[in-house]
Amino acid sequence: MNTASKERITVKIFVGFETSIELRMHLNQSSAWKKASFEKGDTLNQILEVRFNEKNYIGRYLDSKILTMKDMKALSTEIRGSLQEYCPEINFDMLNINIFPQVFVA
Repeated sequence: MNTASKERITVKIFVGFETSIELRMHLNQSSAWKKASFEKGDTLNQILEVRFNEKNYIGRYLDSKILTMKDMKALSTEIRGSLQEYCPEINFDMLNINIFPQVFVA
């Protein structure tokens, strides 16, 4: 791989929850979620939806390359809190957090 191709490849770590049918239903009913999903801001700090391995997830990309377990727990708590604002009926403490890398080629 030459230098030019290395500069066009980016790896990001995503942290979030698998989008269940129930979660999708509540998000579709949330005016706050609809508004937030149309506002395009900093994608590192924005809750967004991604597709990975034939499944949909909602969460955030990490803003740092080096994290401790303490950082990961704090981030998952932050994501849970943000999603709780959009879907107060769902208990996000009962859902498993998912962490996976994604490779982007420009």
